[in-house]
Amino acid sequence: MRSVEEKRNEESLMEEFGTRKKSQWRIRRVVVNFNKAKAVLEQLENKEVVPVKKEEDEEEEGGEEEEEEELITEEDLQDILMKLRDEHRYCLFCGCQYESMEELLSSCPGTNEDGH
Repeated sequence: MRSVEEKRNEESLMEEFGTRKKSQWRIRRVVVNFNKAKAVLEQLENKEVVPVKKEEDEEEEGGEEEEEEELITEEDLQDILMKLRDEHRYCLFCGCQYESMEELLSSCPGTNEDGH
């Protein structure tokens, strides 16, 4: 039989693992949403959208994704979302451009993905 201390240690490790996975998922969502918002912003500003090249070597690609995740923060995502809203009346999560700022404010629940 396992001792009480071993059970507590296992529970602690499981909780830590779950917390770490949630954090990784949240970071990936920020990066994905940032890249989507950036592409929409470039399209709205009539800039040329360059598709991301897929690397043949998966190890390099994984390393690049991790680097990108470290560089893009939630603050960066909020900045680009606010630029879309303020300059173009566009909500990434609603997926549409509104006719007026009043319509955006009355129809859109905000810049938080969970609110949609």
